[in-house]
Amino acid sequence: MKNILKKTAVLVSAVLCMTNISLTAGAYDETANLPDNEYELEVVDEPESGYVYDGIYYDIDGDFAYVYDADADITSAEIMDMVDGCAVTMITAYAFSACEKLEEITVPSCLSYIDAGAFDNTAWYKSQPDGPVYIGNVLYDYKGDIPENTSVEVREGTISISPYAFAGEMNTETYEVAETTGLVSVQLPEIIELIGYKAFESCTGLENITVPENQHIVIEYDAFKNTAWYNAQPDGPVYAGSVLYRYKGEMPENTDLVLREDTKVICASAFYPDQDENSDEEIVNTGLKSITLPEGLEYIGDGAFQSCQSLTEISIPDRVSVIGDGAFFNCTSLSSVKLPENLGEIGMAQFALCESLKTIELPENVGSIGDIAFLKSGLTDVEISKYVSYIGSGAFYCPSLKNITIPNPRCIIEDESSVSNYMDDEGTMYYYGTIKGYANSCADIYAQKFGYTFDGSLGVIGDISDNGKIDLYDAIRIAEYIMNMRTFDDNMLMIADYNLDYVVNLYDVIAIAAELLPK
Repeated sequence: MKNILKKTAVLVSAVLCMTNISLTAGAYDETANLPDNEYELEVVDEPESGYVYDGIYYDIDGDFAYVYDADADITSAEIMDMVDGCAVTMITAYAFSACEKLEEITVPSCLSYIDAGAFDNTAWYKSQPDGPVYIGNVLYDYKGDIPENTSVEVREGTISISPYAFAGEMNTETYEVAETTGLVSVQLPEIIELIGYKAFESCTGLENITVPENQHIVIEYDAFKNTAWYNAQPDGPVYAGSVLYRYKGEMPENTDLVLREDTKVICASAFYPDQDENSDEEIVNTGLKSITLPEGLEYIGDGAFQSCQSLTEISIPDRVSVIGDGAFFNCTSLSSVKLPENLGEIGMAQFALCESLKTIELPENVGSIGDIAFLKSGLTDVEISKYVSYIGSGAFYCPSLKNITIPNPRCIIEDESSVSNYMDDEGTMYYYGTIKGYANSCADIYAQKFGYTFDGSLGVIGDISDNGKIDLYDAIRIAEYIMNMRTFDDNMLMIADYNLDYVVNLYDVIAIAAELLPK
């Protein structure tokens, strides 16, 4: 071992001498990745993985952080604004429900969503007067019974309205929401971003809803279910401002639908037929044959086109940056999809069970592909972009899949089902096809781990000189890059990251030097 280390040191020293690199020793700083504020975070394992500060538990999802739990004995809660470089934007359902002694709450301006029941059992909530209860920029709840003929003007600056905020009590056995008659009108502020699921469900007296025009507002599923306003709408597309809330009634067969030019948002489950929540029967929409989306469309919600089984093709405008989970789930006739250039993620189950979908072109900006994204779709050959850094569980479990190209050497592939085309009677997944990528990449390692066929013809990680092998010249070129003596484009940076840690530095030079030593 000492001889190997000595030889490695000699080889690295030779590379450094060739490039005139001078090094200064320094200790590793454990706080380097902590948020840039005065808080000290402790990484925790229970009740979930994440971070804890002053008895409040945080975790990270993509580029945002959220609160999911808190110690029962806390009396005050100051929600952090940042966790590990990510803004804290959400508090999950019932996060503080066990904190009966909680009296004081301070939230950051970046907090934009508070789920149902997050603070209901706290001393703070019990001390609030009846009426609209605000937490920061969120209308969290209407406390107490709503008096008859009540009109509510949501205060300016409100970003969102929480789920169930104005809804009656929910029966925990049937999940039905009790009807309330007091609320008759609601005026939303000029700028509001979101109305939570079932926020106004069964407000049977609610006749008038004033929604700002030409605004991007996400209205979650069943937000206006069983309100006087919704019940009075004619069958067909129902709009709230520039938001297509849902298609009401049964859609005629062979419907060719053209949306309004000012449509900015298509809400969750917009074209999924109304159903009895207690029914086990499969609900499908066989009426929608085609749809024309306006160029100004920006958002498509979760399950928006779920089970539209006669829809054969769709072209999504480039201004759309978000397509929700399950947006085209079970669209069995869908065979042609044009995705927007600005799309950053393929969500969970987005095209699952789309058995007629044989090919799809994924935009270059897509950075992740969620769990079961293309589950049991008809895909045969897939080429993802070099920016895809994550492929979720079951994402490409496609019975007809023969070839998949994964050009990002550092792409994380979740498990054996992520790329698969066969499942045995015991539920074990296999892939009888070819994975193409860079030799020594994560895709190569994944294929070796599960015994899948791998094609490394894209190149070799570390082979900057592009001669099909790793040699001393590659180490020299990487060292020159580190000293700003050479520039690399994005593709070369990926190849230069020999140890796949997302940073091109001296450790890559050392790793290559170690590889070049006689075994």
